[in-house]
Amino acid sequence: MAAASHLAVLLMLAAAVLSAAPVARGQAASAPAPAPAAPKTITAILTKAGQFTKFLQLLQSTREAEQITNQLKSKSSNGGLTVFAPPDNAFTALPVGTLNSLTDQQKTSLVQFHVVSMVMPASQLETVSNPLRTQAGDTGPGKYPLNITADGTNVNVSTGVVNATLDGTPLYAGDRLVVYQVNKNHS
Repeated sequence: MAAASHLAVLLMLAAAVLSAAPVARGQAASAPAPAPAAPKTITAILTKAGQFTKFLQLLQSTREAEQITNQLKSKSSNGGLTVFAPPDNAFTALPVGTLNSLTDQQKTSLVQFHVVSMVMPASQLETVSNPLRTQAGDTGPGKYPLNITADGTNVNVSTGVVNATLDGTPLYAGDRLVVYQVNKNHS
């Protein structure tokens, strides 16, 4: 009796395996299509680059990293984004306690000041129309605009208060997001 029940179990397993096998003549089951690559996030890009700890902290504490991700996923944000990311040494040059003295809204504006609502690959920096509106404001005086001038690989970004340079090659350049390292001029 035990042998008969073992045989019944084996037959059921064999039937299950055979019924799961493809029935098309000579065709093997196709493997499922690989999942599309996850879109690059601003935090992943800056973490990989390695020298943006302070800016990453600001992006996360203000929830602007999440906002950028949502804008990139949104169909209404057709132009994409360009982020001008200051490295850690830009923050260490500030007087001690500067970041801690900012309100949450000022920290949010600081991050938004480094984001432009359009994709600007390196090839377009020489022909960009100034002033550029950042996400912190408008293009009018006192409204946080950026002006970009380029001569070959030399790219200058000016706020009217601070002049900075861009590394000619972006840290990341995709269809909807471009990220540059911005370096303050020490002149």
